[in-house]
Amino acid sequence: MRSIIVVALLFVVPVAFSQNFWQQTARLEGGHILCLGVNSSGQLYAGTRSGLFRSTDNGANWTQAKTGFPNTDVISIVLNSSGHVFAGTPGSGVYRSTDNGGSWVPVNTGITNTWINSLAVNAGGVLFAGTPGGGVFRSTDNGGNWIQLTSGLTNSNVSS
Repeated sequence: MRSIIVVALLFVVPVAFSQNFWQQTARLEGGHILCLGVNSSGQLYAGTRSGLFRSTDNGANWTQAKTGFPNTDVISIVLNSSGHVFAGTPGSGVYRSTDNGGSWVPVNTGITNTWINSLAVNAGGVLFAGTPGGGVFRSTDNGGNWIQLTSGLTNSNVSS
C-alpha cells in the first residue's frame, strides 16, 4: 500500500506545481526593451530604443518619460535605496529622477565618456557607470559628481 501512495504522489505532485506563472504585459511603443528596473513600490522602468517607459500597474500600461528626458536609447537602469532612478544612455550620459520617473535631469559632471553601457549601485549608495573605452566612473553624491576609476583596470571597455 505504501508503494502505491509514493508512486501516486510522484505523478500528482509535479502536475500540481507545473502551472505557468508568466504573463505577457502590454506592448511598449518603444519596441525592443534593452533593460528593466523596479523600485520598492513595484513601479517598473523599461529602457528601449525609443526612450524610457514607466508602469505603475505591473506592466499593464506604460507611459513614456518625457519631462527632461531625451528621446534616445536607454541601455541601463539602476535604482538606489532612496528611490532615485538612474538611466544610462549612449551619448547623453546619465539621467536621474527623484520623483519616480516623473521628471529627469542630466547628472554628468565629471563624466568624460557619456556613452553609458552599465550602471550599478552598492549597498552604501555609491553609483558606478561603465563606459566603452572610458572605464568606470564613480559618484558618491547621488550622481552629482563623478570621478573616473582607472587604477587596476586592464580593459577600459565596461559593460554588463
